[in-house]
Amino acid sequence: MTWHFMHDMFQMGLIWDDRDGFAVISPQRRYFYSFLRDDEDYLYLRSGTQTFKIRKSLSELPALLTDDEQKKLIALPLKGADKVLPAAEFKAPESPTIERKGGAFYYKGQELFSLAPMSADGSSPPGGFTEGGGSGKQYTETWLDLGNGRSILSLAETDNIQQVAPDFGTFYRYFFVDGSQSPVPLNGFAHWPISSIQMNPDGSWWLASRPNTVDSITARNMHMTGELSLLQPSGQSIQVNEQLKVREIEVLSRKEDGRLIFRAYTRTLERDNPAFGIYEIDTTGKLTKLSDLYGSAYVASDGDLWVADRDVNRIANLTKKHSKLWYDYEFPFDS
Repeated sequence: MTWHFMHDMFQMGLIWDDRDGFAVISPQRRYFYSFLRDDEDYLYLRSGTQTFKIRKSLSELPALLTDDEQKKLIALPLKGADKVLPAAEFKAPESPTIERKGGAFYYKGQELFSLAPMSADGSSPPGGFTEGGGSGKQYTETWLDLGNGRSILSLAETDNIQQVAPDFGTFYRYFFVDGSQSPVPLNGFAHWPISSIQMNPDGSWWLASRPNTVDSITARNMHMTGELSLLQPSGQSIQVNEQLKVREIEVLSRKEDGRLIFRAYTRTLERDNPAFGIYEIDTTGKLTKLSDLYGSAYVASDGDLWVADRDVNRIANLTKKHSKLWYDYEFPFDS
């Protein structure tokens, strides 16, 4: 029963629980896709087109919601990862402040970046710059006010030739702008925009893009990447994805002192990245790993941290250190 044969060759799950002991689990149909919300007694999890409710005590089998129960649940505002941090509201300036000279872009005479050699045509339609030579690329300037004379400048490059899915052809460059220094490039967020921002008590900011929390990749969402960065008052930024070498970060909760709980994962079939799991990070960038589990995760209304295993039908309360595994044949089926 070595790890090589049981885990790698036969794809068996080897699980230890302090209360239930050691278990060897064969591959099975998985039902727990993602958490929807919770109430005082139950967790609600999506399973394809169905929804299960699971008592928080884990003392009962999961139960399917009736049609009426599911309609009532859908009508309620759901607690999503993009609700943990406030929305980042970038706005177009009344008049462009970015100048283009040949293949370079400038802010108040300071060069922001240079492009590959191209036409020197610097004509600027409303809201942005368009390359000459029929390339169809447009550059659009927006700003996010951070207060006290500080801002984040966004310059989006859009390939207008891609009519079917314009997001595929859009790339972003972000800069921290403070009147006392040159604009500082921010790390990350090249292909999927900053969607959330939160100022912390120490004057730093969390910046995040909206993650795709499902386990599958499609042609429509493959370019979306959940990223997390810590922006310091100096303009320097720490890109947490790069630090952990993971593709996706989903922010689960934020504490009053600015600490975040998040999960690090990927939507591909990669399974052996030691960085996958649940973390806490403070506003200095210090990381603490809370769990190696990296299935769907959720912080309930009472503050407990829950994880639904990615490979088997197991729910774990990481806060209370309690878990429950059900076999696929135990689940109720919708007739």
